[in-house]
Amino acid sequence: MRPYNYDQNPGDPKGAGVPFNGYTILLVDDDKQVSSIAEASLSAQGYRILSAHDSDQALRLSDEMPGPIHLLITDQVMPPFMSGQELATCLRLLRPELKVLYISGYGATDGVVDEVGDAFADFLAKPFSPRDLVDKVAALVADEDPEEVQAEAEAEEGE
Repeated sequence: MRPYNYDQNPGDPKGAGVPFNGYTILLVDDDKQVSSIAEASLSAQGYRILSAHDSDQALRLSDEMPGPIHLLITDQVMPPFMSGQELATCLRLLRPELKVLYISGYGATDGVVDEVGDAFADFLAKPFSPRDLVDKVAALVADEDPEEVQAEAEAEEGE
């Protein structure tokens, strides 16, 4: 995978020329600027990004995705449907191995801090740099074998 220069290109074209690394991320944030920068930064690292602006759209995208979703990145506070924590709870009913990265400009709430205590979740305060986001995502997916994830993704695409 080609290195990404965060400082010069925080909004590089969405993964242009970067091979898919096997990981799929569901990104949910109602702030278009945050979503756009996060999507561009993660795509540039080879992640497949499913982007939603609210929990309702995120649930639909999850239902439509036949293959695995490895990570949910969700804003903690998302009107009008449900919070990021409620969304994660719903999605984990169908995808129990789903890892979660909560993002928020409000700081970690008690509920998020409790959730972050498990190995499948973490928290990143807004504003964050593209590098902070990519590093946090890499740390969350680090315990998975990328070759196994890639093989699983290719098998799903072949079906």
